[in-house]
Amino acid sequence: MNLKHLILVCVMLCSFSASAQLIQLSGIVAEDRTGYPLPFATVHVLGTYRGTVSSANGFFSLVVAPNDSIRFSSVGYESRLFVVPDTLTDVITSIGVFLPIDTMQLETVEVYPWPTRDDFADAFLALQLANHELRMGPIPGIKTVVDTVPPAPTIFNPITLFYEEIIKPIEWNRVKRQKSQELPRWD
Repeated sequence: MNLKHLILVCVMLCSFSASAQLIQLSGIVAEDRTGYPLPFATVHVLGTYRGTVSSANGFFSLVVAPNDSIRFSSVGYESRLFVVPDTLTDVITSIGVFLPIDTMQLETVEVYPWPTRDDFADAFLALQLANHELRMGPIPGIKTVVDTVPPAPTIFNPITLFYEEIIKPIEWNRVKRQKSQELPRWD
């Protein structure tokens, strides 16, 4: 390769790197109806080998370029496609990605260890267990006492029950919904 080609390649690389603006795209992947974060959702830049996985709290962060197509997907949810706009002026941008539930009804499958029910009935009737396998006797060294009094009902601490069933879900919903509502929503 001669000097002229080397200079041309250097000029092209410098002009490309000066015109390409990279953007730090981060945000939360959440469920569409409830706003709950989706842990370990896949974030993939289409046409490249770049991507990431959201954290246990649904947070993701990825370096992208303008006009990149990004696919967000999670098992049990419909995939969404996001195209990075070329009008962004900030180098750090946050978005909220809301995936709708994708449910599918499967037909019922009955699994048998034998080809037919008749084969199972024949095998069950032919089963012969030893006599000692059929009875439950006393355990050596342990005195067996039969208690005829029914056990008392379990009483929970009312404050703990109130906190676990009412306060904790309200606090969790408030924190998570505020987080997801602070980010711009795109459809």
